[in-house]
Amino acid sequence: MRWIPILGLVLLAAVLLDKALRRDARRTWSWGRGGGTVPLSRAAYGVWGITVLCTAWVLAQAPHPGPLAALALAGCLIAIAVVGISDHRAQRRARRPGP
Repeated sequence: MRWIPILGLVLLAAVLLDKALRRDARRTWSWGRGGGTVPLSRAAYGVWGITVLCTAWVLAQAPHPGPLAALALAGCLIAIAVVGISDHRAQRRARRPGP
């Protein structure tokens, strides 16, 4: 029974990595009917996919994941922050009126 959530995470990671790799993939994220869509870059989808894979890897090693797993998750969270800041700056530049 413990492998069902791990397989679910692997499938989610496959979807996210597919969006990162395919050129014609739709790369927007929305929060239901009322929320607006937010465009995400290919790098953001790739980092999220790798983070979900790392989470599945840590769950597969439970209850004693070890320090390498903690280091991998910490690196993924830092990468998410870096890519998020980069995407935000790119969107702000795109909305800025040009000369």
